[in-house]
Amino acid sequence: MAASQQMSEASVKKAEQGLLTLEEIASQVRQVEEMNLLIASTTEQQSATTQELASNASRIGQLAEQAAAGANQTASGSRSIEQLANELNQLISQYRF
Repeated sequence: MAASQQMSEASVKKAEQGLLTLEEIASQVRQVEEMNLLIASTTEQQSATTQELASNASRIGQLAEQAAAGANQTASGSRSIEQLANELNQLISQYRF
């Protein structure tokens, strides 16, 4: 009977150790799940940031094109003003004594 009791006690201790091990495994699984959620959240944030950067880069490109077009219009206007000034000088020179 003593041997049977010792075997029962050993079985109970092994079951308790097994339970502690399973609880530790469950705890580690929860930690991994939390890390996965953090990684997923970080990935979403990085994706959103990347999309925003791409959008901003596109907008900068559009603004640069508009600035170049404006510069071309200004240059064209300056040439027209210069031509008109030359014509005006020629007309004025005809009326000088």
